[in-house]
Amino acid sequence: MTLFAVIELLVEPQTPPSPMNSTGDESFMKGLASKKKELRQEMLRSRRQLPEIQRKSHSANIFSELTKDERLREFQFVHCFVGQSDEPDTLPILKWMLNQGKKVAVPCVDSDKVELQHSLILSTDVLEIGKFGILDVRPEKRIEVNISDLDLVLVPGIAFDLSGGRLGYGRGYYDRFLKKTEGFRVGVCYESQVVDQVPMEAHDIHMQALISQKGFQNLA
Repeated sequence: MTLFAVIELLVEPQTPPSPMNSTGDESFMKGLASKKKELRQEMLRSRRQLPEIQRKSHSANIFSELTKDERLREFQFVHCFVGQSDEPDTLPILKWMLNQGKKVAVPCVDSDKVELQHSLILSTDVLEIGKFGILDVRPEKRIEVNISDLDLVLVPGIAFDLSGGRLGYGRGYYDRFLKKTEGFRVGVCYESQVVDQVPMEAHDIHMQALISQKGFQNLA
């Protein structure tokens, strides 16, 4: 899982307070939260069961599809998650972007912060296994990022749909982050993570495109 996913899973996912005041509205929101929880559990279980050889093959194809797409190649300031465990491996993507001379930022682990933290990286050598047993930027190597300058954000998730819906890990870190940047939002996933419909709430941010081992899909 991603750096921020570990933080999110340390606390039970919560549904943000809603201004709705009728019993019917409250019931609807509880039902939506229940659907999200069920889908999250189902998709996480499915992703964990994906054989390692398929994860590697799919990740290699995602890298190939991303690096050959002309529009994605044009972006110069990129935010990309560091894929962990059963997620798509993004290290080749990070290395390729750095070799292309692009500015690259990644999320960082900080369980004391409400907002997602970020750092510029000049090399993947600054990543090391951190206190949660996952790759993170070494604290002394972190470089402040102005997220309003980002022009591409590669976003992790548990499930996506073709309307741009995204299901995260339940704490809203990426939704709050994405509200603060105009960067083009691309969900990165295995094709098996694309479902018919993701339950969405008003605060949830939609993706503008998806990229999987099957290719790039513009949803905007």
